[in-house]
Amino acid sequence: MTEIAQPLAAIFAGLVQGVRKGQVVEVGVNGSIQVADATANETISCVFLRTSVAPPPVVGTGDIVLYVKPDNDQDAGYVLGLVESPLAQAQCAEVATSEPDKPPTITQIKDDVVHIKANKGLVIECGQGTLIITEDGRIQIKGNEVLSRAKGLNRIRGAAVSIN
Repeated sequence: MTEIAQPLAAIFAGLVQGVRKGQVVEVGVNGSIQVADATANETISCVFLRTSVAPPPVVGTGDIVLYVKPDNDQDAGYVLGLVESPLAQAQCAEVATSEPDKPPTITQIKDDVVHIKANKGLVIECGQGTLIITEDGRIQIKGNEVLSRAKGLNRIRGAAVSIN
């Protein structure tokens, strides 16, 4: 190993040894996660360590998580992620968030089909392209260039059709 690789390997080995598996016993409204470690017979207060711009997974009571214990009792530990079987991931991943007095917004992945249901509207953005769907049924596609291709018939239907 190089001179740099040796210290990095030691740091990584220390981190891996510090990672533990536990079960979520409570999720607080402030985002705190109480994790029970059966092997250490203790409960640790943790927060979720966000590693990307994607939303963190929804953690619920009973979920098995990997976490790192804090250095001292004043700090919170860090939940690194959920432990799931590949079978559970493939069967169905569902995220439900809700506000009081509103039905939940649901995202489902089931049998290779993504189903997204939103109450007020849906916006998908990528760079300078946007797809907007409103609750009244309007759909807008915006972009520098829009291409529509079909191997069969490419049909445009509407009560009225306006081109330019």
